[in-house]
Amino acid sequence: MKKLTKKIIAILITVVSVISMFSTTVVSTSAASYSTGTYTVSSSSGINVRKGAGTSYSIVGAAKKGVSFTVTKISGEWGYTSSIKCTNGTKSGWVSLKYCSVTYSTGTYSVSSSSGINVRKGASTSYSIVGAAKKGVSFSVTKISGEWGYTSSIKCTNGTKSGWVSLKYCNLVPIPDPDVTTTTSASTIKLNVPYYLQNDSRWKNTYIGTKTIGQVGCLTTCIAMTYSYNSGKTVYPNAVVKKLSYSNNCLYWSSISKVGLTSKSYNSKMSNSIMSTIYSKLKSGKPVIIGAMTSSGGSEHWVVITGYTGKSTTSFSTADFTVQDPNSTSVKTLKSFLANGSGTDRTKIIRIIY
Repeated sequence: MKKLTKKIIAILITVVSVISMFSTTVVSTSAASYSTGTYTVSSSSGINVRKGAGTSYSIVGAAKKGVSFTVTKISGEWGYTSSIKCTNGTKSGWVSLKYCSVTYSTGTYSVSSSSGINVRKGASTSYSIVGAAKKGVSFSVTKISGEWGYTSSIKCTNGTKSGWVSLKYCNLVPIPDPDVTTTTSASTIKLNVPYYLQNDSRWKNTYIGTKTIGQVGCLTTCIAMTYSYNSGKTVYPNAVVKKLSYSNNCLYWSSISKVGLTSKSYNSKMSNSIMSTIYSKLKSGKPVIIGAMTSSGGSEHWVVITGYTGKSTTSFSTADFTVQDPNSTSVKTLKSFLANGSGTDRTKIIRIIY
C-alpha cells in the first residue's frame, strides 16, 4: 500500500510540473510590435519582398542577409519599403520584419509613445533628464549611438532642448509624397519636397571626387531632393552621384540634364528679377536650387527653395521664400540663407537650377 501511495504521489508531481511548464509558456508569449525606421535583414536565408502585407501576396524579389532598408509603413509584422536591394534589382514592397533587426539612422523622427519620451544628457538611461517631449513632437536626429539619437532641437514641456532620446519610442517620419503640391492662395506656394541632409550617415561618406558628400555635397544633396520630387521616386544623394558627372569635386553643369534639370547663371546680387523667375518656377510646380557666395568668392553654399509665403506676385522679399538647407535644419528662409549670421553674408547669386 505504501509503494502504491508513493507511485501516485510521483505521478501527481509530474502532472503538476507539466501543467506549470505549460502555464509559464503561455504567460510569457507576447506579440512583437514594429515601427517605421531602418531595418537590416537578419535571416541567413534572406527574405522575400511581396506586393502586399501577407504571404498570400506574390513575391517581387528577395533580399539577402545584411541588406538594410527603410520602412515607412507598418501593417502588423509587415513593413513597407520603397527601396530595397534584391537579387533581381532594387524593388519596393512589403517584408516580414520578424526576419529583420531594427537599426537606427539619422533623419526626422516623431515621438510615438503615448506617455512621451525623456531627453537626456547622454545616450543612456544613466544620464540625467533635461526635458520631456510629448507624443507627436517631431525632431531631427544627427547622431546615432545604438538605439539612441541626438537632436540639437526638440520641443519639450520645459522649452526647446538638445540631447539624446531613445528611438525605440519614436517613428521615422516618411518622406512626403513628391506628387503632392499644396497651393493655399493665388500667391502662396508650398511644394512638399523630400528633405535630405548631406551629413546623413547613409551617404555622408560617399565620395564625389577627393572629398565626401558630408564635406562638399550640399549641391548634390539639393539635386537629390529636387530629382526625388520631380520624378516621384526616392533617390538619395549617394544614388544621384552615379547619375551626374564631376571634375574632381566640381559638378559639370551639362550633366544635370541627366536628372531632368536645367540652370541659369547669374554671378550678380539678388534682385527682384531673379526672385520673379524663382516664383514663376515654383508656381509651375518646380522647386528651385540656388547657390550663393560672399562678394569675395567664399562661403559657397546651395539650398532648395520649396515655397513662397508672401502676398505680392510682383514685388518680392527674400524673407518670403522658404528653403531646405542640406546642412542645417535651422535655416528656413532665403533671407536667413543669404545672411548666414557670421558677418560674411552671401551677396553674390551664382546660379539657379530647376
